[in-house]
Amino acid sequence: MNNKRKKKNKQLIWIALLSFVLLVCVIAQVQKKTRISEQKNSIQSQRSENANNTGNANSKEVMKKNVRVLIKTTGFTDSYHKKVTLTSKSAFTVRIGKKTTQYPANAKVTFTKKDKAALKKKIIIKAGGNAKLCLSSIKRQNRHPSYRGSMELSLQYGKIIVVNELPIEQYLYAVVPSELSTGHQLEALKAQAVCARSYLYGQLKAKRYQKYHANVDDSVSCQVYNNIPEDARSREAVDQTKGQVLTSGGKGIAIYYFSTSWGSTASAKEVWKTASETSYLPAKIQITSEEQTRTGLIQMDLSNETDFRNFLTNKFYDTYDSHADWYRWNVTIAGKSLSVRFDQALAECYRSNPSMVLTKTKKGTYQKKPVVSIGKLKDIQIAKREKSGLVTELLLIGKDRTVKVISQYNIRKVLAPLYEKIYYKNATASTMMKLLPSAAFYIEKASVDNKAAYRFVGGGFGHGCGMSQEGAARMAELGKNYVEILQQYFEGAQLTQYQES
Repeated sequence: MNNKRKKKNKQLIWIALLSFVLLVCVIAQVQKKTRISEQKNSIQSQRSENANNTGNANSKEVMKKNVRVLIKTTGFTDSYHKKVTLTSKSAFTVRIGKKTTQYPANAKVTFTKKDKAALKKKIIIKAGGNAKLCLSSIKRQNRHPSYRGSMELSLQYGKIIVVNELPIEQYLYAVVPSELSTGHQLEALKAQAVCARSYLYGQLKAKRYQKYHANVDDSVSCQVYNNIPEDARSREAVDQTKGQVLTSGGKGIAIYYFSTSWGSTASAKEVWKTASETSYLPAKIQITSEEQTRTGLIQMDLSNETDFRNFLTNKFYDTYDSHADWYRWNVTIAGKSLSVRFDQALAECYRSNPSMVLTKTKKGTYQKKPVVSIGKLKDIQIAKREKSGLVTELLLIGKDRTVKVISQYNIRKVLAPLYEKIYYKNATASTMMKLLPSAAFYIEKASVDNKAAYRFVGGGFGHGCGMSQEGAARMAELGKNYVEILQQYFEGAQLTQYQES
């Protein structure tokens, strides 16, 4: 009996030991998997952080072949459509879930929010062959736009999202004419094509439109697409630069372009308030090569108020933008009208970035503080002008308080000529402009109906950083090729060929 008991006890001990060993092995395996998982997550997190930090294309990477473009409503006013109607000059297909229906040429299909069941499955429309799809429920420049590639419809917040998916190079066919008239020289169009392609790859990395399952939209929020249809010259410009992007140190660069300079471009730091300068986006005088030879002038510091005014009013400097309509402009706004506008504009700017709208304290310092009203306007003063001539700090002095507005964008917003006429190149523009044409201006006291007013005398159109499109057009007319044009605006950057996935 004792022997049997001893034998049984030994068996229990062995079972316990084996169970313990097995448990240890299981725990070790779980810990190993956890460590691997954590490492993967860490690597993935680091990749995401790096992608978010750069937001630019890496020319050594293989790039995706297609782009997905969020198509906005008429006038680019909304991302959500109440109704979508599509047709094609060729036969086309409509796929809803797994079911595909063929439609003949010139047939029309319409979807509204009532087609909720179909939209939840996702609707994909494709035209046959190389035919395009016409989105007849919206207008661009008083026409119904047609698109290459496919259209994907889905439902968000009870409204329809329209996404156009197509090859990147074909997308650029309709970006180039929408951003720069194809009446310009081919070399200018080629420079625009490289800029547009380089900008796109930055956006692919940034992933700003993930919520729409898109990479970019078709408005000025990214770069304008298919507002003006593609033509033979835009296709030629894209094809002759196929796959070329601008890089620095083997990595894609931040690309910016704008309409017209005031005779100088601004640095990235001046425009975007970055912590440090960007080597390939300096503030640079835009005097032509011939003018440089004549005067010996290469650089100019326009941070001094007198020097800036002299430069803006000097009609003898020949710059690459001298010919442009918006090279010089002026607008007069009544002080009372400005007072009313400031309150709303300052509140909007403060909500966007409180550190850019500062209120003066009794001690003379400035602090972040919501602005209710500055009261009756007493004066407007330029607090800081950059080397390029750009105004980046503006004082609004009111009866109740003084507010410092920081950044070229905010300054252009609070001084927006909502109802006034802007005078430029022997013409006038009746506007409802949401921004002042540029932040390169000086201020003069004036009067409207014998009441206090302010006259803003400025130059250029746009933020001023990167490539001036009017300047690029003039350089091409003077015989410069697209590589020389790009070097003028993106100093030290290199052209690199990307590979498609």
